[in-house]
Amino acid sequence: MKNTEFERLYCLRKKSGKSQEEIADQLGISRQALSKWENGESFPTTENLIALAKIYNVSVDELVGNTVDKIVPDLPQEVKKKKITSLVYMIAGPFATIFFFLTLALFPKFSIPWIWFLFVPIAGGIARFYDKKNKL
Repeated sequence: MKNTEFERLYCLRKKSGKSQEEIADQLGISRQALSKWENGESFPTTENLIALAKIYNVSVDELVGNTVDKIVPDLPQEVKKKKITSLVYMIAGPFATIFFFLTLALFPKFSIPWIWFLFVPIAGGIARFYDKKNKL
């Protein structure tokens, strides 16, 4: 754990509104031991990290500083691209289905409606191309 993680322990405790004594009692350790963790003089065990995460209502990764932003820095942009792709599929699928049945009703002997079902994968391909183009 780095200095910032020790500071995180202190900040999470303060945010919870609990004293060192209260947290130490919950963990079954001395107040001095908790103080040493918060000052970076010693390290909590894995079991104590898990218990602290539960007390502060955070994940162990967040407790020790392994946030999603550090692991996947472009997460918001990736999520946005996936949403765009999903939106294209959500719009293209129903549109192609409605168009297929409408065309089939108007032109029962006309085989073109089957081609419209290609619209969905083509639209998906365009969305993927757009995603790849923006990554460059």
